[in-house]
Amino acid sequence: MKTKLFYLAACFISLTFVSCETEESAQTNDATASKIQNSNVSVIADMVPAYSTDLTIRDQYDAGDVNVYFDEQTAYFEYKTAANWRVKKIQLYVGDFELVPTNTNGTAIPDRFPIKSNYANGTESVVYAVSKSALPDCFTVSARAEVYRNGLNLTVQNETAWGYGDKFSSRDWSMYFNICQPE
Repeated sequence: MKTKLFYLAACFISLTFVSCETEESAQTNDATASKIQNSNVSVIADMVPAYSTDLTIRDQYDAGDVNVYFDEQTAYFEYKTAANWRVKKIQLYVGDFELVPTNTNGTAIPDRFPIKSNYANGTESVVYAVSKSALPDCFTVSARAEVYRNGLNLTVQNETAWGYGDKFSSRDWSMYFNICQPE
């Protein structure tokens, strides 16, 4: 009986520490999220991306691109779909790699990413802006999107796409890439 109580107490204490650590990460991410805003696509019209990667579906389909732009004070993160694809939901993480919301297996948890948007009618392009001062010199980007493709005015394919990069874990398709601010 004492052994069972000991294990029960140990589990409770472990869960308390894990909960506190997760809460702290979420608070940090929320602080970064407050410095991010949805921007008009025209803001980046004359800019050249500092970094560009495919918005990929299971390493098989190219649903568009994720582009990163910089000006003097701001970093811009653009989701831009390929022909026939549209975005209906976006989840974006920008910041320190150590603070990316992940589970115990190291898999990203996009529902806990600080930047989230839904587009009921879909969109072809969306841009988010974040102050460069809110970011470290080098940082991680994890860009996820729920995308769909139409054919003959009907949705023919619904998929999850990620900004192509390194996988968080071999257990799923969640990806990230690292980028540094220009000098």
